[in-house]
Amino acid sequence: MSIEHTPEYREIVVPEIISGAELEQLAGQVPTDESVRLILDKAVLDFPAYPLTINTQNYEVYSRDVHARTTKIEFSILRFLALRADAVQDRVSIMGGAIGYTIGNPHIVDVHLTQINKKMEQTLGIVRPIRNIRGVGFIFDSEPKYEK
Repeated sequence: MSIEHTPEYREIVVPEIISGAELEQLAGQVPTDESVRLILDKAVLDFPAYPLTINTQNYEVYSRDVHARTTKIEFSILRFLALRADAVQDRVSIMGGAIGYTIGNPHIVDVHLTQINKKMEQTLGIVRPIRNIRGVGFIFDSEPKYEK
């Protein structure tokens, strides 16, 4: 486990599985007036049903041997949603968790998600891995819901 400090918040990198004692120890290291962002130490996110692989350490998104180029923000949003696959996330959560801020118009997330879906379809042939759940938020499907 490592702890890195940025001016806005402290990032704590933790293994996928952590004991209650380890979590309690980490909590004791964070002052009550500080914000914390937990990051799972998962180097590769694999979704074989697509097939889709997201390499979180090298900022790579690929299917078979074809790579999709993403911006830093697009990659961060994709990673954020993929780590929470099949769970709906609202715009403000995506902004705070993936982009790092919650001020401004939360609908900017829609623009980035449209670009991600467009790149996934045009480059990798993966149709809409991220769906809008009207009035609630967005969801990254761990298995395809649409066919090309």
